[in-house]
Amino acid sequence: MSRRSPAQYFIVPRRTPDWSSLSERFQRDGTCEPSAFIPEILPTGFPGDLRARVDLWNNTFNLDFFSCRARLAEIAKESWAAVDGATLLPSNVALHQEAIAAVDARKRFLFVDDDDWFAPGLPALLEREITAGAAIVRWAAPSFNGEWTVRIQPAIGARLLVKLYRYANSRPVLEAVYRRLVGLLPQDPACPLVPADHVLYTNNYAVTERYLRYFNDFACVMDHTDATRLAIISRLRVQSRPRLYLSVTNKHPCSAGVIARVGKLDGGEARLRQRVADYVRRGRDRPIPERLAWSKRYVEQTLDIFASIL
Repeated sequence: MSRRSPAQYFIVPRRTPDWSSLSERFQRDGTCEPSAFIPEILPTGFPGDLRARVDLWNNTFNLDFFSCRARLAEIAKESWAAVDGATLLPSNVALHQEAIAAVDARKRFLFVDDDDWFAPGLPALLEREITAGAAIVRWAAPSFNGEWTVRIQPAIGARLLVKLYRYANSRPVLEAVYRRLVGLLPQDPACPLVPADHVLYTNNYAVTERYLRYFNDFACVMDHTDATRLAIISRLRVQSRPRLYLSVTNKHPCSAGVIARVGKLDGGEARLRQRVADYVRRGRDRPIPERLAWSKRYVEQTLDIFASIL
């Protein structure tokens, strides 16, 4: 690390609804306008009938959707606040531009959803691994959905591996073979490897001043889908450190993607309740992988939320 300019780390949450305000409004009025929490353009994985599915959640549990998301966001913020040496940068374009203006400084920007977690020692652990010339640095991409998995993130050939999986993904036989091969790789039984359809995930990458010299903006990398597209089509150097477990993607039951998989709305209360019960049971039964021991507090707090509504 340079003696004259120590690296500066910034945590940049993506723009999301103000769950606390929505929770207060819902508890006061019994309703919230869809425009306050449903984006005009639905991200990948969001159901087209999201409003009806939020209503399904609210009719099923005594903790409304907005209050649940507000509690999960508080847990995530607690994890960000514990990151030693990192500054939180709110979702404000003017603040973003001010922060990236001095591109000669050694700055690292970490992007995150409002329910995901970072390891407290992230800056120190990552900084000693970054080499000159890297525009984007990524590390392991573990997820918690009651069970633990980690996306395969090799140090070499990341782009090619993602392209191969995307090709195989639409061909059932090839996908089965691909998954079988991934399962044969050396791995931690407590956190098995699964295929990766992205180069970058929600909170397992940082951009450096090298990236800022090219773009001077976050637009291309703020969303991990866009960042993956950039990583695949550009010549920007993406440095991989798959042995570093510095973040967790929180795949909890109160996410748009999960409630979309409940299926038909008729009778959906029982299926949704079962999903939450299964999530809590798996989460209590599965040990936390040793390399993710730092997440224990956040896991327990999250499981407590969902256990309390059953």
